[in-house]
Parts: sequence; C-alpha cells; structure tokens
Amino acid sequence: MIRLLIVDDESATRNGLLRYMDWKGLGVDMIQTAESGQEALAMCEDFQPDLVLSDIRMRGMNGVEMCTILHEKYPECRIIFISGYSDKEYLKAAIELGAVNYVEKPVDTEELKRAVQKAMASILETRRHRNEGERLSKSEAYLRREAFFSLLRGREPGESSEQNLEESGLFREGYPLMRICILRLSPAVTNLSRFRSALWETAGIRAFTERDCSVYGEFWDNRRLILLLCGTEEAVGNGSCLLKAISRAATGLVDGVRLFFALGEPVRNPHGLSHSYQSAHEAEKTVFYLGYGKSAERGRKDRPLDLGADYPAEFRQALSMGSEEAASQVLDRLAASLREGEAVASAFVQGLYFSLERELEEESLRLFPYDRSDMAKRQETDAQHLEGLDTIDDLNAFLRAQVHEIFALNSRDDSNSSVVLRVIRLIQQEYGDKDLSVKQLAENVYLTPTYLSGLFKRKTGKTIWEYLTSVRIERAKELLRNPRFKLYHISKQVGYEDANYFAKIFKKQTGVTPSEYREKNLL
Repeated sequence: MIRLLIVDDESATRNGLLRYMDWKGLGVDMIQTAESGQEALAMCEDFQPDLVLSDIRMRGMNGVEMCTILHEKYPECRIIFISGYSDKEYLKAAIELGAVNYVEKPVDTEELKRAVQKAMASILETRRHRNEGERLSKSEAYLRREAFFSLLRGREPGESSEQNLEESGLFREGYPLMRICILRLSPAVTNLSRFRSALWETAGIRAFTERDCSVYGEFWDNRRLILLLCGTEEAVGNGSCLLKAISRAATGLVDGVRLFFALGEPVRNPHGLSHSYQSAHEAEKTVFYLGYGKSAERGRKDRPLDLGADYPAEFRQALSMGSEEAASQVLDRLAASLREGEAVASAFVQGLYFSLERELEEESLRLFPYDRSDMAKRQETDAQHLEGLDTIDDLNAFLRAQVHEIFALNSRDDSNSSVVLRVIRLIQQEYGDKDLSVKQLAENVYLTPTYLSGLFKRKTGKTIWEYLTSVRIERAKELLRNPRFKLYHISKQVGYEDANYFAKIFKKQTGVTPSEYREKNLL
C-alpha cells in the first residue's frame, strides 16, 4: 500500500493534481492533501506517507522546512518538490534533503509522472531489500495498522504474527467480543484525518470508549473506513448504544459526506476478524439497492436476478417517440425492479446502465448532429462518471438528468431555429449595409454576439460572416449580368466600400474575377 501526501497552499494546484494524474495507475493507493506545512506535519502523525509531493514556497512554513522535519521522523519517505521558481538556494536545499526530483510549475503531467515512477521504484526497491523482521517504521501506529490489515486478510497465525499482534496494542484490554464494521463514503475524501475526527465527534465515539469498549479505525482506501469495535456484549453486541450512535451518524452527512454503515458479525478471537470483515463486506454491497444514509447487518440473499423486461429496447423506443416522461418512467421501473430483486453491483448491472447511456448518446447524435466533436468529449466524461456511481438511486438520477437535458436542449433548439431564420432574413434584407455587424444582428434578436455566433454556426454549418459573404456574392453575380452597372457600383450595392477588396473576395469565392464572370454571363 502506497500513501501519497500532496502539500500546496493553492487549492487549484491541489485539485488539478488530484484530477489529472492517474494515481491509481501509478500504484498509489491512498492520497491526502494539506494546504500548509503545519497541517501536513500534523496529518503525518497518523497518515505516515510513503511519498510527499510538496510545493517549495508556501505561506508560513515552506516546503523545505516542512520536509526537513518530516525526513527526520520518517527517513524512508520520498519527496518530490514542485515550485514555480528556479531558485538555486531552494534547489540546493532540496538536493541536500535527498528529494527524489524537482518539477517546475506549470506542472507537466508527463514530467511529474516520470518523477513519481522514479520515487515509486525507490520505495519498492527499499521494501524488497528489507529483511523480513525489519520494520518500515518503529512507531506503534505502523505496527497497529499492519497487524490490523493482516487480521482482515486472514493470514495464518504464526510466531511472527502473534508477536506483531501483541506489539500492536490492538487488544490490550482483553475484551470478550469484537467485530468489524465498514463505513462506505460518497464521495471519496482526501483529508482522512479530518473526516475521522468529524465522525468521532458526530457519533460521540470518545464518550463510549471511556467506558466498556474500544474503537479503532483505518482507511482501506479513500472511500472505505474500517472500524474495529472491541468490548463487552452490552457495548458492541447487536443493538448496543455504540452501534446505534454510529448508525444514526450514517443517516446524515459527516463533513459533507454521505455514509453507508455495514456491520460484520461479532467474534470472540482476533483471528476470527477476517470472517467478521467478510460478512461486513457482503453487507456493504447492499448499498447498491438500499442507498446511502442506511445501515445493513447482512448481505444480499443468494437468488437470481430476473428483470422481466428489455429495458434498453423500451428506453430506445421512448426516446424515439420524443417523450421525456416515457423515458423517465422506463428508468424508474428499472430502478424499482433492481431494488425489488435486491440487486448488487455486478458486471451485468453495470453493462445494463452503460447500454442505456449508449441509447442516450445515439439520441443526442440524432438530434444534434452538428455537435459530434463536443459529443465525444461528453461521452468520455459521462462514462467515467457513470462508472463511479454505486447506488441505484444515483444511477437513476444521473440518467434522468441526462434525459431531461436532451429534451430541454431539443426544445430550446426548436426555438433557436426561429431565431436563426430571423437573422437570415435580416442578412438578406441588409446585406448592402457596409456597417452590418454581428453585434447589430445580435441586438435585433436580443442575444449576445458570442451566443448568436455559436448558435448560427451550429444550425447552419456556417459562420455569420460566411453566410453574409455568400449572400453578397450571389447578389453581385445577378448585378454583374447587367452591363449597365459599373463594378464599383456593384461593390457598394453589396456592402463593399473598396472595389479592389470586393474583387478579391469575389475571386476567392468563385474562382474568377468579377470582370471574367461578367464576360461569361452577360445577359
């Protein structure tokens, strides 16, 4: 498990690094962010990062000062510095500190990717060469976390693991009962310490741990907090006040995050916690049909899922009919059928929703064929968003919102068609005005020039100037067929003050000069 800490006092930089780097693909399992050196150091007491990505110049404590302290506490932590300044003094300090790399702002993602890969290789190399009994960190927090995850994975007990378990301090009180519970979060959180503190406060967990129980929590990833509850039957058994308090907290928002609370079965031996974890994990899967703000003590019953209808075909028909209500009803019936069948997330269900998404894409292309370039970008974004949704409610709401958007755009598009026709008529009437402008046309239809320009291009395939030029040239052709009109007269009549400029535009549009055209087409 690789833990990354991003430290930068600019939120735009922090968010950009989170959004545009494929951290999972690089092998990073958990990420936290801090907006100052002081906050980062406080978080490291609990988080203990393997890799720190830090700005050098920050308000208050700078990156070099922060990482100097961090390096003393966690010497095996790798450091990558980011800065917009190529300051030799800072560069020298970074090198002396043993930074893996230095990346300048604006950050080039490929350069940063190479720096992270180099740091990852160093981290993994160190781990590969560490003796079996050597510890990455001698801290009690590290031993506790390693022992905890080892129990969840169900590793076979042995002399070494028993020693680690004893040193971890997880079970010092010798409580008779223990169980694993899982809190699933939506959306993922980056500041894990802050969320955990908020949960402890919301559920009043400290008050319970002062009596007959203990609560220990570790994040499996940024969306799953695993709790170990130890105590008496009254303290952590089914129906206990502690479980009720956490369950109540899960019904609302904690630090702005929705929760789902999954309870594992109680056990009486630490080596039974893998079974408790598996039962909690099965209960966690029911979030798909129960939704967030709920709790579950057991997994879905093992039974086949029979939907009894071809929902993609019905959805396609509703869209082709142009009925937003019918399309929404298909989505609602599918959601109800999945809930009734207590469906959990699976390849089949995911594939079903991707089929519905494809039907929406096809309908969008049919209604807005001029949007093909933008459509490809939206499809990719929508597919990624759809893949991240993990409840029936969220999937249904997402697709319903897309249905509404498509029909609303189509309705507006019909209205916009009349606006474009009015602009076309204005151009056909006023093409001879040399001062005719997009601004003037926009004012006539009560739109901004920018919006009108985009709308006109989408509806006609031409810019306003391209259309105006084509109208002027067609009118000029008519006039050129009459020998009574001089070329400079024709130029002014079709909106060009400069006859030479008119001749240049005419040849560009027709391939011949006005004089050549006249010779071939005289009446």
